[in-house]
Amino acid sequence: MPRNVYFSQGAKSEQNLYEDITIEGLKIYGHDAYYIPRKIVNEDGIFNEDQLSEFAASYAIEAYVQNDGGYEGDGELLSKFGLEIRDQITLVIANRRWEQLIGRFLGADSNYDRKIIRRPMEGDLIYLPFVKGLFEITFVEMEEPFYQLQNLPTFQLKCELFEYGGEAIDTGFEEVDTYETQFAQRETLNLSPGTGAIGSYIIGEDVFQLIPNLSVSPNAKRKLFAEVATWDSPNLRLEVYGRTFDCPSASPNSTSFSFSTSPNINFATKGVSSPQLLTGLSSGAKYYVSSLGDQAQQFLDMKDTDSDADNSEFETIGNNFIDFSVANPFGLPDV
Repeated sequence: MPRNVYFSQGAKSEQNLYEDITIEGLKIYGHDAYYIPRKIVNEDGIFNEDQLSEFAASYAIEAYVQNDGGYEGDGELLSKFGLEIRDQITLVIANRRWEQLIGRFLGADSNYDRKIIRRPMEGDLIYLPFVKGLFEITFVEMEEPFYQLQNLPTFQLKCELFEYGGEAIDTGFEEVDTYETQFAQRETLNLSPGTGAIGSYIIGEDVFQLIPNLSVSPNAKRKLFAEVATWDSPNLRLEVYGRTFDCPSASPNSTSFSFSTSPNINFATKGVSSPQLLTGLSSGAKYYVSSLGDQAQQFLDMKDTDSDADNSEFETIGNNFIDFSVANPFGLPDV
């Protein structure tokens, strides 16, 4: 054997000491961070992509910022789509601490597929309160430093500033949940009273409506969920965001549904006829959906959530030279 047999680099006691010193250093020189795992609600089996994601939990952990000279990446980039901020950051967290504070909980939760792969995953989020920034993990480096004592004590997380894409964010941590409240596309629902209609919706609560003619088991009806953004009680006008479907494995998937405007629809389950009431989970409020907000109103709603959005301006100018009455205004009219 060429190595000196009297010196071992893989003793468990030395590995534990090395990890203890690493963790102590991270606690001294690191920052508080919140790890937010991504839950795949509706996965596309063909492209292996998440059609619908949800962030429903957050875990506190210490993290060391490796690039102490500032953000990396392309920074501020002026593209044809406007100003893009592509800041990147590299964080270091301890392997053992991640397992203690995060990994064991995700492994025991059936909503997350983390029983086999017990490590930070690409696509998960990290929130750093000291810069008030939400970052998405793009790559996890697991072999640096490279087996100095025959072990891997840390993870290096390559992160990029998170770009919101319609995901449901309900972590219970207000600073993170506001991303969905501010940037989610809203839908306008015009409601009407009727038999069984009662109450007042609460801002932030979930509302649901039974989906007609779709059941997975003999006693289960599918539901369409959303979260209340604004509630105009005198005019019975409700704005919601984060529309999700409670059964992603059923066909069609969640992106195919919108709220029903019919006052009475027969369900496929047991042939029961029941009104399609929009019900608040917390308030118990119930109203019928009389109509959906028109497209022009949707543009105005988006303008309210993003002061820099030019949706209504493009719509107004486009009507002067684009004929939206045909099926394909950008190609052959009859296609």
